[in-house]
Amino acid sequence: MLEGAYESTVIRPPDESGLNAFRQRSIVVNCTQPTPHPMVRCSGWIVDRESDAVNWLPVIGLVLLIPALFLNLGVNPLFAVNDEAIRILVSQEMKLSGDYLTPTTFGEPYLNKPPLFNWLVMLSSELSGSYTEFSLRLVSVLSLLGFGLLVFHYASKQFTRPVAVFLAFALVTTGRILYFDSFLGLIDITHGMVVFWNFMLIYHLFHRRKFLGMFVVSYALTAAAFFLKGLPALVFQGITLSVFFWMEGRFRMLFSWRHAAGILVLLIPVVTYYFFYSLRNELSFGELFTVLVDQSTQRTGMQHGLKRSLEHFVSFPFEWIYHFAPWTLLGITLIRKGSLQRIGRHPFLRYCGVIFLANVSVYWLSPGVFARYFFMMVPLVLMIFAFFYTQEKEQGSNAWQIRAVEWTFMFFVLAGTFMLPILPLIGVMGRDPLVWLKLMTIWVPLLAISILLLKWKAHRLMLTVLAFLLFRVAFNFFVLPERAAAEARYLDGVRGVARAAEGSPLYIFKNNYLLQEADVFYINQDRGEMLVRKHEGFTTRELYLVDDRQYDPAKFELLYQYACKWYDRPIRVCRIREGADLR
Repeated sequence: MLEGAYESTVIRPPDESGLNAFRQRSIVVNCTQPTPHPMVRCSGWIVDRESDAVNWLPVIGLVLLIPALFLNLGVNPLFAVNDEAIRILVSQEMKLSGDYLTPTTFGEPYLNKPPLFNWLVMLSSELSGSYTEFSLRLVSVLSLLGFGLLVFHYASKQFTRPVAVFLAFALVTTGRILYFDSFLGLIDITHGMVVFWNFMLIYHLFHRRKFLGMFVVSYALTAAAFFLKGLPALVFQGITLSVFFWMEGRFRMLFSWRHAAGILVLLIPVVTYYFFYSLRNELSFGELFTVLVDQSTQRTGMQHGLKRSLEHFVSFPFEWIYHFAPWTLLGITLIRKGSLQRIGRHPFLRYCGVIFLANVSVYWLSPGVFARYFFMMVPLVLMIFAFFYTQEKEQGSNAWQIRAVEWTFMFFVLAGTFMLPILPLIGVMGRDPLVWLKLMTIWVPLLAISILLLKWKAHRLMLTVLAFLLFRVAFNFFVLPERAAAEARYLDGVRGVARAAEGSPLYIFKNNYLLQEADVFYINQDRGEMLVRKHEGFTTRELYLVDDRQYDPAKFELLYQYACKWYDRPIRVCRIREGADLR
């Protein structure tokens, strides 16, 4: 290759076979000669002729991921989202009881979710040395990084490397994930990663004609997704295979021995687990199945009525755009004649679009869903959006759609940059003595990014990614500690239970409706034993956690009380008075 010449990679329409779409190598371009376009591709990256330093933008992004995802990850107590407390309490009780097959809360069977996520939390906690907020949330963060790597890997098979890099960062920096779920210990990022992996393997192994391997690996991933969240995994698998094989004209293959072999790969671990579970806990498959079905249907229209369902049906697309902004705004580039036809001509984009619409319809018709339930579908949409945006940029387009997207991104970055120094002046960032030092470590690079956004037109997406990661670092610096300080009184109150009950047996009195999973986790952590409910056989030698609805001064002697976070009402540590009638 001549000096100054580089290999160029260009996204083009697919060839006739459709199997090598979007990844065609073009001619060698001499970067030292005048070119008809202000951008050329050098070594697979879009670079400006003014500077090749932009090759480091993704590297800077990887460096920023460390403080963005890990800084103050464990600082907040578990009171904000009850589901988060449930995940670590179940894992903690498995450890304390020594029963790793039976998820429990308050010592009673917890049937709502299978145990895989709890096992992952146990592994994280054992490796880190204790059950803490950090060890719980670490599972979500590592799952998110793995999710991003999967997006990069499969996007690289279809698009150029810069587009694949952007898509991986775009997943991490969607608003819902970056500023909410990535610092919570919930199942959904891990579940989304597994289901997305399954989507991709089905497509790629099918087109490589490895049908047996496709069914076996696909159902193995479905089994993993089932052990994370239950029946939704089966719904995703059934919809995806049915729609894809019908679309490819191979629907009859779903009745083949290969498909049967895949189903067997799913059934063996699921049936084996629940067989041993039922032996240990004397529960029937019918009871277990009923709970799983209830968990899967409780957010559908059957539970919320027609009016709520219609409202959700209308608002759902706008909620989607909001939750996964800013990158959903790239969809503006599809507002032009022939967009649907262009998607239809590309096998991979057509697959992403059809599988997205088929699977998202379940949630579109379910009013009680949360945005975190469909993380696995976000990359499918972003791949389509990024393809159209990149094609327009490659062709040197200055269409209004491109201008609208880029100027919107620039507005938010510039507004955030210039508002950031104002926040300490109005007391938003608390009383941190290092507030200005921390602020400047974020504001100076943000100011540089703002300037580069105006100058480097070819790199506005990656510069926006860096800006959003810096905003998250600021969030970690200032918002998370403030939230922790606001909840400190509730945590101090719960911590006092162990001191008040030291040396005495402690139980939950009957159906204490105020007591939350977060409270029980911290009490277990301080006492080193499992707090369970007791419904009968009460004695005056034991202590009980009693809520204010149950409390009667004539029956109980009050030793300690604290305010419950969810209701801000008292929970009391009591001893039963002699001769009290507790019927």
